[in-house]
Amino acid sequence: MKFGQDLTQGHVTRQLIVFSLPFLLSSLIQALYSMADMIIVGRFSDAAGIAAVANGSMVIFIVNGPITGIITAGTVFIAQYVGAKNTKELKETIGTIFTLFALVAAVIMIGLFTLIDPLLSAINIPAEAFAQTRLYVLICAAGLLFSYGYLGVSAILRGMGDSRSPLIFIGLTSVINILLDLFLIGGLHMGAAGAGWATMLAQVIGFIFAVVYLKKRNFVFDFKIRRFKPDGKRALELIRMALPLALMETVINVSFILINAIVNRLGVVPSAAVGVVMRFDIFAMMLSGAMGMSVAAMAGQNFGAGEYKRIKRILRVSLQIAVTFAALLFIWIQISPESVLAIFTSDQAIIASGVLYLRSASLEYLMVAVVFPLNGFFNGCGRTRFTMLNGLLATIVVRAPLAFLFGGIGLFAVGFAAPLASLFQILLGVGYYFGKKRVIFPQRP
Repeated sequence: MKFGQDLTQGHVTRQLIVFSLPFLLSSLIQALYSMADMIIVGRFSDAAGIAAVANGSMVIFIVNGPITGIITAGTVFIAQYVGAKNTKELKETIGTIFTLFALVAAVIMIGLFTLIDPLLSAINIPAEAFAQTRLYVLICAAGLLFSYGYLGVSAILRGMGDSRSPLIFIGLTSVINILLDLFLIGGLHMGAAGAGWATMLAQVIGFIFAVVYLKKRNFVFDFKIRRFKPDGKRALELIRMALPLALMETVINVSFILINAIVNRLGVVPSAAVGVVMRFDIFAMMLSGAMGMSVAAMAGQNFGAGEYKRIKRILRVSLQIAVTFAALLFIWIQISPESVLAIFTSDQAIIASGVLYLRSASLEYLMVAVVFPLNGFFNGCGRTRFTMLNGLLATIVVRAPLAFLFGGIGLFAVGFAAPLASLFQILLGVGYYFGKKRVIFPQRP
Protein backbone atom coordinates (compact mmCIF):
# COMPACT_ATOMS: atom_id res chain seq x y z
CA MET A 1 0.00 0.00 0.00
CA LYS A 2 1.31 3.49 -0.89
CA PHE A 3 1.41 5.98 1.96
CA GLY A 4 1.39 9.74 1.42
CA GLN A 5 0.92 12.05 -1.52
CA ASP A 6 2.77 14.67 -3.55
CA LEU A 7 1.89 18.07 -2.09
CA THR A 8 3.95 20.04 -4.60
CA GLN A 9 1.31 19.90 -7.33
CA GLY A 10 -2.41 20.62 -7.72
CA HIS A 11 -4.77 23.44 -6.74
CA VAL A 12 -3.48 24.95 -3.48
CA THR A 13 -6.82 25.81 -1.85
CA ARG A 14 -8.41 22.48 -2.69
CA GLN A 15 -5.33 20.52 -1.63
CA LEU A 16 -4.96 22.45 1.63
CA ILE A 17 -8.60 21.81 2.54
CA VAL A 18 -8.48 18.13 1.57
CA PHE A 19 -5.14 17.55 3.30
CA SER A 20 -6.07 19.49 6.43
CA LEU A 21 -9.52 17.88 6.78
CA PRO A 22 -8.16 14.71 8.43
CA PHE A 23 -6.01 16.98 10.65
CA LEU A 24 -9.14 18.87 11.61
CA LEU A 25 -11.17 15.73 12.21
CA SER A 26 -8.32 14.28 14.26
CA SER A 27 -8.17 17.47 16.32
CA LEU A 28 -11.95 17.47 16.71
CA ILE A 29 -11.97 13.88 17.89
CA GLN A 30 -9.05 14.55 20.23
CA ALA A 31 -10.81 17.63 21.57
CA LEU A 32 -14.02 15.68 22.10
CA TYR A 33 -12.37 12.90 24.06
CA SER A 34 -10.35 15.43 26.04
CA MET A 35 -13.60 17.24 26.76
CA ALA A 36 -15.18 13.90 27.61
CA ASP A 37 -12.70 13.47 30.47
CA MET A 38 -13.75 16.80 31.91
CA ILE A 39 -17.46 16.37 31.22
CA ILE A 40 -17.61 12.91 32.78
CA VAL A 41 -15.47 13.96 35.75
CA GLY A 42 -17.63 17.05 36.09
CA ARG A 43 -20.81 14.97 36.17
CA PHE A 44 -19.56 12.23 38.52
CA SER A 45 -17.06 14.11 40.70
CA ASP A 46 -16.67 17.43 42.53
CA ALA A 47 -14.61 20.59 42.06
CA ALA A 48 -11.54 18.83 43.47
CA GLY A 49 -11.80 16.09 40.83
CA ILE A 50 -12.20 18.64 38.05
CA ALA A 51 -9.22 20.64 39.33
CA ALA A 52 -7.14 17.43 39.55
CA VAL A 53 -7.77 16.45 35.92
CA ALA A 54 -7.26 20.04 34.73
CA ASN A 55 -3.96 20.51 36.57
CA GLY A 56 -2.75 16.98 35.89
CA SER A 57 -3.41 17.43 32.18
CA MET A 58 -1.47 20.68 32.26
CA VAL A 59 1.53 18.94 33.83
CA ILE A 60 1.51 16.31 31.07
CA PHE A 61 1.08 19.10 28.53
CA ILE A 62 4.20 20.82 29.86
CA VAL A 63 6.45 17.77 29.76
CA ASN A 64 5.33 17.13 26.19
CA GLY A 65 7.27 20.23 25.12
CA PRO A 66 10.44 18.36 24.06
CA ILE A 67 8.51 15.72 22.14
CA THR A 68 6.49 18.40 20.36
CA GLY A 69 9.74 19.79 19.01
CA ILE A 70 10.82 16.40 17.69
CA ILE A 71 7.36 15.82 16.19
CA THR A 72 7.49 19.08 14.24
CA ALA A 73 11.11 18.61 13.19
CA GLY A 74 10.42 15.02 12.15
CA THR A 75 7.40 16.02 10.07
CA VAL A 76 9.40 18.76 8.34
CA PHE A 77 12.39 16.51 7.62
CA ILE A 78 10.18 13.74 6.28
CA ALA A 79 8.26 16.23 4.13
CA GLN A 80 11.45 17.76 2.71
CA TYR A 81 12.90 14.35 1.84
CA VAL A 82 9.63 13.34 0.20
CA GLY A 83 9.59 16.58 -1.77
CA ALA A 84 13.20 16.04 -2.86
CA LYS A 85 12.44 12.35 -3.72
CA ASN A 86 15.22 11.18 -1.35
CA THR A 87 14.15 7.68 -0.26
CA LYS A 88 17.40 6.73 1.50
CA GLU A 89 17.33 9.76 3.80
CA LEU A 90 13.63 9.14 4.41
CA LYS A 91 14.14 5.61 5.75
CA GLU A 92 17.09 6.60 7.94
CA THR A 93 15.15 9.50 9.40
CA ILE A 94 12.15 7.35 10.33
CA GLY A 95 14.28 4.95 12.37
CA THR A 96 16.06 7.82 14.07
CA ILE A 97 12.79 9.59 14.97
CA PHE A 98 11.39 6.52 16.71
CA THR A 99 14.61 5.99 18.67
CA LEU A 100 14.70 9.61 19.85
CA PHE A 101 11.04 9.39 20.87
CA ALA A 102 11.76 6.33 23.02
CA LEU A 103 14.75 7.98 24.72
CA VAL A 104 12.85 11.18 25.47
CA ALA A 105 9.87 9.21 26.82
CA ALA A 106 12.13 7.28 29.20
CA VAL A 107 13.82 10.43 30.51
CA ILE A 108 10.54 12.30 31.05
CA MET A 109 8.88 9.31 32.70
CA ILE A 110 11.75 8.91 35.18
CA GLY A 111 11.73 12.65 35.84
CA LEU A 112 8.00 12.73 36.60
CA PHE A 113 8.13 9.77 38.98
CA THR A 114 11.10 11.34 40.77
CA LEU A 115 10.00 14.98 40.97
CA ILE A 116 6.20 14.75 41.07
CA ASP A 117 5.72 16.07 44.63
CA PRO A 118 7.92 19.18 44.40
CA LEU A 119 6.51 19.90 40.94
CA LEU A 120 2.90 19.87 42.14
CA SER A 121 3.80 21.91 45.21
CA ALA A 122 5.51 24.51 43.02
CA ILE A 123 2.34 25.13 41.01
CA ASN A 124 0.13 25.58 44.08
CA ILE A 125 -2.20 22.63 43.55
CA PRO A 126 -5.15 23.14 45.95
CA ALA A 127 -4.85 20.85 48.97
CA GLU A 128 -8.23 19.26 48.23
CA ALA A 129 -7.02 18.18 44.76
CA PHE A 130 -3.35 17.35 45.46
CA ALA A 131 -3.62 13.57 45.95
CA GLN A 132 -5.89 13.10 42.93
CA THR A 133 -3.66 15.25 40.73
CA ARG A 134 -0.58 13.29 41.78
CA LEU A 135 -2.19 9.96 40.95
CA TYR A 136 -3.49 11.22 37.59
CA VAL A 137 -0.03 12.42 36.51
CA LEU A 138 1.75 9.22 37.56
CA ILE A 139 -0.75 7.02 35.71
CA CYS A 140 -0.39 9.07 32.52
CA ALA A 141 3.41 9.09 32.88
CA ALA A 142 3.48 5.29 32.96
CA GLY A 143 2.16 5.20 29.39
CA LEU A 144 4.39 7.88 27.85
CA LEU A 145 6.42 5.42 25.76
CA PHE A 146 3.28 4.28 23.94
CA SER A 147 1.88 7.80 23.76
CA TYR A 148 5.05 9.14 22.14
CA GLY A 149 5.27 6.16 19.81
CA TYR A 150 1.75 6.90 18.65
CA LEU A 151 2.64 10.56 18.10
CA GLY A 152 5.76 9.53 16.18
CA VAL A 153 3.80 7.36 13.76
CA SER A 154 1.36 10.20 13.09
CA ALA A 155 4.13 12.78 12.57
CA ILE A 156 5.94 10.58 10.05
CA LEU A 157 2.79 9.81 8.07
CA ARG A 158 1.79 13.47 7.93
CA GLY A 159 5.22 14.43 6.66
CA MET A 160 4.76 11.86 3.90
CA GLY A 161 1.48 13.50 2.96
CA ASP A 162 -0.79 10.92 4.62
CA SER A 163 -3.18 12.70 6.99
CA ARG A 164 -5.84 9.98 6.79
CA SER A 165 -4.17 7.10 8.63
CA PRO A 166 -3.54 9.21 11.78
CA LEU A 167 -7.26 10.02 11.70
CA ILE A 168 -8.04 6.31 11.93
CA PHE A 169 -5.65 5.95 14.87
CA ILE A 170 -7.00 8.92 16.80
CA GLY A 171 -10.57 7.80 16.12
CA LEU A 172 -9.95 4.38 17.66
CA THR A 173 -8.04 5.85 20.60
CA SER A 174 -10.79 8.37 21.31
CA VAL A 175 -13.60 5.83 21.29
CA ILE A 176 -11.67 3.59 23.68
CA ASN A 177 -10.85 6.56 25.93
CA ILE A 178 -14.48 7.67 26.20
CA LEU A 179 -15.75 4.13 26.85
CA LEU A 180 -13.14 3.65 29.57
CA ASP A 181 -14.04 7.06 31.04
CA LEU A 182 -17.68 6.03 31.32
CA PHE A 183 -16.77 2.70 32.89
CA LEU A 184 -14.03 3.85 35.27
CA ILE A 185 -15.40 7.27 36.27
CA GLY A 186 -19.14 6.84 35.82
CA GLY A 187 -19.38 3.14 36.70
CA LEU A 188 -16.59 2.54 39.22
CA HIS A 189 -16.46 6.14 40.52
CA MET A 190 -12.67 6.30 40.29
CA GLY A 191 -12.62 10.06 39.72
CA ALA A 192 -9.41 11.62 38.38
CA ALA A 193 -7.59 8.29 38.62
CA GLY A 194 -10.16 6.76 36.30
CA ALA A 195 -9.56 9.54 33.79
CA GLY A 196 -5.81 8.85 33.98
CA TRP A 197 -6.22 5.11 33.42
CA ALA A 198 -8.63 5.71 30.55
CA THR A 199 -6.18 8.03 28.79
CA MET A 200 -3.15 5.81 29.34
CA LEU A 201 -4.78 2.53 28.28
CA ALA A 202 -6.36 4.13 25.20
CA GLN A 203 -2.94 5.36 24.04
CA VAL A 204 -1.35 1.96 24.58
CA ILE A 205 -4.03 0.28 22.48
CA GLY A 206 -3.85 3.05 19.87
CA PHE A 207 -0.09 2.65 19.37
CA ILE A 208 -0.28 -1.14 19.11
CA PHE A 209 -3.07 -0.84 16.55
CA ALA A 210 -1.07 1.74 14.54
CA VAL A 211 1.98 -0.54 14.34
CA VAL A 212 -0.08 -3.58 13.31
CA TYR A 213 -2.00 -1.48 10.76
CA LEU A 214 1.18 -0.21 9.11
CA LYS A 215 2.97 -3.57 9.11
CA LYS A 216 0.05 -5.27 7.39
CA ARG A 217 0.11 -2.60 4.69
CA ASN A 218 3.83 -2.88 3.94
CA PHE A 219 4.89 0.43 5.40
CA VAL A 220 8.40 1.61 4.48
CA PHE A 221 9.53 1.03 8.10
CA ASP A 222 9.04 -2.56 9.34
CA PHE A 223 9.31 -1.85 13.13
CA LYS A 224 11.89 -4.60 13.69
CA ILE A 225 14.17 -4.07 16.69
CA ARG A 226 17.32 -3.73 14.57
CA ARG A 227 15.74 -0.84 12.65
CA PHE A 228 15.63 1.33 15.77
CA LYS A 229 19.36 2.02 15.66
CA PRO A 230 19.65 5.80 15.12
CA ASP A 231 21.77 7.22 12.32
CA GLY A 232 24.24 9.66 13.88
CA LYS A 233 24.03 12.24 11.11
CA ARG A 234 20.24 12.15 10.97
CA ALA A 235 20.00 12.37 14.77
CA LEU A 236 22.17 15.49 14.90
CA GLU A 237 20.16 17.14 12.14
CA LEU A 238 16.89 16.32 13.88
CA ILE A 239 18.15 17.54 17.25
CA ARG A 240 19.47 20.73 15.67
CA MET A 241 16.02 21.50 14.27
CA ALA A 242 14.02 20.06 17.17
CA LEU A 243 15.94 21.70 20.01
CA PRO A 244 14.75 25.26 19.34
CA LEU A 245 11.17 24.04 18.97
CA ALA A 246 11.39 21.87 22.08
CA LEU A 247 12.79 24.73 24.12
CA MET A 248 10.10 27.08 22.85
CA GLU A 249 7.26 24.64 23.53
CA THR A 250 8.59 23.87 27.00
CA VAL A 251 8.92 27.52 28.00
CA ILE A 252 5.49 28.38 26.59
CA ASN A 253 3.92 25.42 28.38
CA VAL A 254 5.62 26.45 31.61
CA SER A 255 4.15 29.93 31.19
CA PHE A 256 0.67 28.45 30.95
CA ILE A 257 1.15 26.40 34.08
CA LEU A 258 2.41 29.59 35.69
CA ILE A 259 -1.01 31.06 34.93
CA ASN A 260 -2.54 27.95 36.50
CA ALA A 261 -0.36 28.40 39.58
CA ILE A 262 -1.52 32.01 39.93
CA VAL A 263 -5.17 30.97 39.54
CA ASN A 264 -4.73 28.04 41.96
CA ARG A 265 -3.93 30.53 44.70
CA LEU A 266 -7.45 31.93 44.28
CA GLY A 267 -9.01 28.62 45.36
CA VAL A 268 -10.40 25.36 44.02
CA VAL A 269 -13.42 26.92 42.21
CA PRO A 270 -11.36 29.36 40.08
CA SER A 271 -8.88 26.53 39.46
CA ALA A 272 -11.68 24.28 38.22
CA ALA A 273 -13.15 27.12 36.11
CA VAL A 274 -9.89 27.85 34.31
CA GLY A 275 -9.38 24.12 33.84
CA VAL A 276 -12.76 23.89 32.10
CA VAL A 277 -11.91 26.82 29.82
CA MET A 278 -8.56 25.28 28.92
CA ARG A 279 -10.35 22.09 27.94
CA PHE A 280 -12.54 24.14 25.62
CA ASP A 281 -9.39 25.79 24.25
CA ILE A 282 -8.50 22.49 22.62
CA PHE A 283 -11.71 22.61 20.59
CA ALA A 284 -11.51 26.34 19.90
CA MET A 285 -7.96 26.19 18.52
CA MET A 286 -8.27 22.93 16.61
CA LEU A 287 -8.80 24.39 13.15
CA SER A 288 -5.93 26.83 13.58
CA GLY A 289 -3.77 23.94 14.78
CA ALA A 290 -4.81 21.81 11.81
CA MET A 291 -3.88 24.65 9.48
CA GLY A 292 -0.52 25.01 11.18
CA MET A 293 0.32 21.32 10.89
CA SER A 294 -0.89 21.20 7.29
CA VAL A 295 1.16 24.24 6.35
CA ALA A 296 4.28 22.72 7.94
CA ALA A 297 3.93 19.49 5.93
CA MET A 298 2.95 21.18 2.67
CA ALA A 299 5.56 23.92 2.98
CA GLY A 300 8.19 21.29 3.81
CA GLN A 301 7.53 19.28 0.65
CA ASN A 302 7.40 22.41 -1.51
CA PHE A 303 10.54 23.82 0.08
CA GLY A 304 12.36 20.58 -0.70
CA ALA A 305 11.13 20.86 -4.29
CA GLY A 306 12.00 24.58 -4.55
CA GLU A 307 8.37 25.63 -5.12
CA TYR A 308 8.58 28.91 -3.20
CA LYS A 309 5.64 30.75 -4.80
CA ARG A 310 3.41 27.84 -3.93
CA ILE A 311 4.48 28.05 -0.27
CA LYS A 312 3.38 31.70 -0.08
CA ARG A 313 0.00 30.78 -1.55
CA ILE A 314 -0.39 27.99 1.02
CA LEU A 315 0.25 30.46 3.85
CA ARG A 316 -2.28 33.00 2.52
CA VAL A 317 -5.07 30.45 2.10
CA SER A 318 -4.46 28.89 5.53
CA LEU A 319 -4.70 32.31 7.21
CA GLN A 320 -7.98 33.11 5.48
CA ILE A 321 -9.57 29.84 6.60
CA ALA A 322 -8.29 29.93 10.19
CA VAL A 323 -9.15 33.57 10.88
CA THR A 324 -12.68 33.20 9.51
CA PHE A 325 -13.44 30.26 11.80
CA ALA A 326 -11.86 31.96 14.83
CA ALA A 327 -13.90 35.12 14.30
CA LEU A 328 -17.19 33.20 14.27
CA LEU A 329 -16.20 31.31 17.42
CA PHE A 330 -15.17 34.50 19.20
CA ILE A 331 -18.54 36.12 18.43
CA TRP A 332 -20.41 33.13 19.88
CA ILE A 333 -18.37 33.23 23.09
CA GLN A 334 -18.85 36.95 23.60
CA ILE A 335 -22.62 36.58 23.15
CA SER A 336 -23.09 33.51 25.37
CA PRO A 337 -20.05 32.34 27.37
CA GLU A 338 -22.31 30.51 29.82
CA SER A 339 -23.38 28.10 27.09
CA VAL A 340 -19.77 26.98 26.69
CA LEU A 341 -19.13 26.35 30.38
CA ALA A 342 -22.47 24.59 30.84
CA ILE A 343 -21.22 21.86 28.48
CA PHE A 344 -18.76 20.77 31.16
CA THR A 345 -20.43 21.41 34.48
CA SER A 346 -23.69 22.43 36.10
CA ASP A 347 -21.90 23.98 39.10
CA GLN A 348 -23.04 27.62 39.02
CA ALA A 349 -20.04 28.84 41.00
CA ILE A 350 -17.65 27.34 38.46
CA ILE A 351 -19.68 28.75 35.56
CA ALA A 352 -19.75 32.26 37.04
CA SER A 353 -16.01 32.18 37.66
CA GLY A 354 -15.31 30.73 34.22
CA VAL A 355 -17.29 33.43 32.39
CA LEU A 356 -14.92 36.11 33.71
CA TYR A 357 -11.88 34.28 32.39
CA LEU A 358 -13.40 33.11 29.08
CA ARG A 359 -14.48 36.58 27.92
CA SER A 360 -10.90 37.86 27.87
CA ALA A 361 -9.03 34.61 27.21
CA SER A 362 -11.10 33.93 24.07
CA LEU A 363 -9.17 36.70 22.29
CA GLU A 364 -6.44 34.08 22.04
CA TYR A 365 -8.52 32.16 19.50
CA LEU A 366 -8.22 35.08 17.07
CA MET A 367 -4.49 35.41 17.70
CA VAL A 368 -3.56 31.74 17.23
CA ALA A 369 -5.49 31.71 13.93
CA VAL A 370 -2.53 33.76 12.68
CA VAL A 371 0.26 32.39 14.90
CA PHE A 372 -0.19 28.68 14.08
CA PRO A 373 -0.16 29.01 10.25
CA LEU A 374 2.80 31.42 10.50
CA ASN A 375 4.72 28.96 12.69
CA GLY A 376 3.87 26.13 10.30
CA PHE A 377 5.21 28.22 7.44
CA PHE A 378 8.48 29.09 9.17
CA ASN A 379 9.00 25.51 10.41
CA GLY A 380 8.29 24.03 6.98
CA CYS A 381 10.95 26.33 5.52
CA GLY A 382 13.44 25.21 8.18
CA ARG A 383 13.30 28.46 10.17
CA THR A 384 12.80 26.79 13.54
CA ARG A 385 15.29 29.08 15.28
CA PHE A 386 13.15 32.10 14.51
CA THR A 387 10.04 30.23 15.67
CA MET A 388 11.84 29.48 18.93
CA LEU A 389 13.07 33.05 19.42
CA ASN A 390 9.63 34.47 18.66
CA GLY A 391 7.90 32.12 21.08
CA LEU A 392 10.46 32.65 23.84
CA LEU A 393 10.31 36.43 23.60
CA ALA A 394 6.51 36.42 23.66
CA THR A 395 6.56 34.20 26.74
CA ILE A 396 9.34 35.86 28.71
CA VAL A 397 8.65 39.48 27.76
CA VAL A 398 4.84 39.44 27.61
CA ARG A 399 2.93 36.37 28.86
CA ALA A 400 4.75 35.62 32.12
CA PRO A 401 5.09 39.24 33.32
CA LEU A 402 1.46 40.02 32.49
CA ALA A 403 0.26 36.88 34.27
CA PHE A 404 2.06 38.01 37.43
CA LEU A 405 0.83 41.57 37.02
CA PHE A 406 -2.79 40.65 36.35
CA GLY A 407 -2.91 37.82 38.90
CA GLY A 408 -3.70 40.19 41.71
CA ILE A 409 -6.57 41.79 39.80
CA GLY A 410 -8.70 38.75 38.98
CA LEU A 411 -9.60 36.13 36.37
CA PHE A 412 -10.80 38.61 33.75
CA ALA A 413 -7.43 40.38 33.76
CA VAL A 414 -5.41 37.15 33.78
CA GLY A 415 -7.23 36.08 30.61
CA PHE A 416 -5.50 38.83 28.61
CA ALA A 417 -1.96 37.48 29.20
CA ALA A 418 -2.03 34.80 26.50
CA PRO A 419 -3.66 36.80 23.64
CA LEU A 420 -1.36 39.78 24.19
CA ALA A 421 1.64 37.46 24.00
CA SER A 422 0.33 35.95 20.77
CA LEU A 423 -0.20 39.42 19.32
CA PHE A 424 3.46 40.11 20.06
CA GLN A 425 4.37 36.92 18.14
CA ILE A 426 2.30 38.00 15.16
CA LEU A 427 4.01 41.39 14.95
CA LEU A 428 7.48 39.84 15.08
CA GLY A 429 6.52 37.09 12.63
CA VAL A 430 5.09 39.47 10.05
CA GLY A 431 8.14 41.73 10.36
CA TYR A 432 10.49 38.79 9.88
CA TYR A 433 8.54 37.49 6.89
CA PHE A 434 8.67 40.76 4.96
CA GLY A 435 12.19 41.62 6.07
CA LYS A 436 13.82 38.25 5.36
CA LYS A 437 12.08 36.92 2.24
CA ARG A 438 15.34 36.51 0.35
CA VAL A 439 16.87 34.58 3.25
CA ILE A 440 13.84 32.34 3.73
CA PHE A 441 13.65 31.58 0.00
CA PRO A 442 17.25 31.36 -1.23
CA GLN A 443 17.79 31.58 -4.98
CA ARG A 444 18.85 28.23 -6.41
CA PRO A 445 21.44 27.94 -9.20
